[in-house]
Amino acid sequence: MAARTATNAEFDDILDSKGVARSAAAPGGGGAAETPMSAAELANVARHKRAYALFSAHDPAMFDLFADDVIEVQEPEPIVGKPALIELNRAFWGGFSDIRVDVDRAWGAGAHTFLAGRLRGTNDGLFAPMGLDHTGKAIDVGFVEVVRWRDGKAVRSVPLMDEAELARQLGQ
Repeated sequence: MAARTATNAEFDDILDSKGVARSAAAPGGGGAAETPMSAAELANVARHKRAYALFSAHDPAMFDLFADDVIEVQEPEPIVGKPALIELNRAFWGGFSDIRVDVDRAWGAGAHTFLAGRLRGTNDGLFAPMGLDHTGKAIDVGFVEVVRWRDGKAVRSVPLMDEAELARQLGQ
């Protein structure tokens, strides 16, 4: 079963229920005070956003933000190690010359960041991971991602998106 994209409100509710939300109002309009993020949490959030800004610019400097032993949890197999992550991202850049991520929201809690955004672009090249070649189809899919950070580097990433919707938009 493909992952379902959560709305920002649903994502806030999930975080609130775990006591890690960073929003100004509690569910139900209670008006709870915002919980400030620590300097380390703010730095990790900035790194997470920077990674997607560099991804959107097709800038390989983004790979400096990942540990050599990074794991990205994917189906059917995880992406293990920086070289495999580099290969996947370069495939995106080759298959979607205008690929970008628009970040909607980002939070930090301890060594983790939580980001919600949209993946957008047009398949105008070869994207071997999905067997796509110049379909001309546009994508616009929401996603959430949790990243664990260690010493300023991402060590584990868990992106969640509606993969069935992505495939539908690509004509698969």
